[in-house]
Amino acid sequence: MSELQHLSRDACDTLECRIESVLEKIASVELCDCVLTTDEPLTIDEFLAAAEAGCTHAAATLTKSVYCIISEVRIKQFALTVFISLDIKES
Repeated sequence: MSELQHLSRDACDTLECRIESVLEKIASVELCDCVLTTDEPLTIDEFLAAAEAGCTHAAATLTKSVYCIISEVRIKQFALTVFISLDIKES
């Protein structure tokens, strides 16, 4: 039972320290921050170019962040699967 408790505690620590921090990073990503920082009026083409650049950068950041979360979840899922299969073999 202590191995299951350790695995559970490790999963909770991962959620709190890694996954939640990545989710906070995702929530703070701005799609068009560069568009609104200029004092000069923008043409439609300039606006579209700036918005596209901002969204492209944000998409890359979000994709990387999502893969970090997926990786952490898969690692914990694998550990739990191994634990369950070992527990079943011992029974």
